[in-house]
Amino acid sequence: VFRLASRFNHSCSPNVSHTWLEELDREVFHAVADIKVGEELTISYIDPAAPQQIRKQYLERAFKFHCRCMSCIKAGEDLCRSDANRIRYSEI
Repeated sequence: VFRLASRFNHSCSPNVSHTWLEELDREVFHAVADIKVGEELTISYIDPAAPQQIRKQYLERAFKFHCRCMSCIKAGEDLCRSDANRIRYSEI
């Protein structure tokens, strides 16, 4: 089982990415943002390109928690911009 990966908390805007490398038979982690000393390392449990409502519903159903990361507390115009950026990202 993924002993290291299971230690990370979730964020819809993670600072660490992870992937399984079959040829190495292991999970590999990479920083995807600058990380300050003492800052929590986070991964995304889901597709971070999904709009907020879909992410939150899936996390509640599959993982039994209400996400309150910086991306999930956005509202109004900030939320519209964030969702639009995520959609554009998924199309790249």
